[in-house]
Amino acid sequence: MASLLLQRKAQWQVKVLSAFAEKVIIFIDEPILSAIGSSSYLGVESAEAERLLRDTVEAIHSAGGLAGIHCCGKADWGMLVRTGVDILNFDAYDYFETLQIYTDDLDGFFRRGGYLAWGIIPTTGAIQGESLEVLKERLLGRLNDLSSKIPEDMVVNHSILTPSCGAGSRTEEEAKQVFSFLKSLGETMKQ
Repeated sequence: MASLLLQRKAQWQVKVLSAFAEKVIIFIDEPILSAIGSSSYLGVESAEAERLLRDTVEAIHSAGGLAGIHCCGKADWGMLVRTGVDILNFDAYDYFETLQIYTDDLDGFFRRGGYLAWGIIPTTGAIQGESLEVLKERLLGRLNDLSSKIPEDMVVNHSILTPSCGAGSRTEEEAKQVFSFLKSLGETMKQ
């Protein structure tokens, strides 16, 4: 029942927001996906989680929206690709290695038009010790690692830069730093 309510709310959001944008993106925020299979979530079956996510993605699509999933931890990225999602948003700052092992799934995801949203700007206390140059090198290294198994132009052309997660728990100054780095890194990468 909760899944149906979420689907209808997402469809309503697409309908309302369509008055203000040509394309509406609705993100499903699923940070707990990394817990599937752990002792705390033994009763949650991976196949059932995938079905519920797929149903929600299909509901968003049926309303004319694009569907994204955000997971800022470890996840079964192959399962998320199978949901039919348009955008995978992950914490590329801390969890790139968990995504890197799904290159076959990502290759198919890119070929069907999917986008990878690289959460490369940390939204933890780590933002205080970062510099634009270090973040740029980290991103380029990770793009290079993924491009060793998937054509580089496909990876680059299907990438979006984002913060690693929400900045709501940061101070105002830290949040400004997160988005300043994001803007500058985006401008640098375009060149």
